[in-house]
Amino acid sequence: MPSNNVVKPDRKANVEASIAVLDRLPFEKVLVKFILASPTQKAIKEFAQKYPDRWSQAITMIAKLRGYSERVEHDVTINIRTRLQAMGDAQLRAYAAELKLKIIDPHKQFLQAPIEGETEAKTPTSADS
Repeated sequence: MPSNNVVKPDRKANVEASIAVLDRLPFEKVLVKFILASPTQKAIKEFAQKYPDRWSQAITMIAKLRGYSERVEHDVTINIRTRLQAMGDAQLRAYAAELKLKIIDPHKQFLQAPIEGETEAKTPTSADS
């Protein structure tokens, strides 16, 4: 009976070439298989009770896959990029104009565009002073 694990030479060469250029495609099907074969809630609970240290390590690894980090400090460039990606064209133009003013007069207050779901902060006006 032939084995299902036999890999054709041309497929192997394609996968090796993809991995050489850091292509993620070869891993997608494998990842789907692993995710679909994940344990049941009951099995996870039993695992957590029997091996709490391994369970916490598993949580850490899964959290890292999602993008969480052990770092306490925040990466400012990611925060700025996230904020800019959430802005519409008009907001981007207004923000660029504010930044220009900030460069000209560094003591001026400038607005921060709210992130989606965040409440917009009241900005100081000359009447507030």
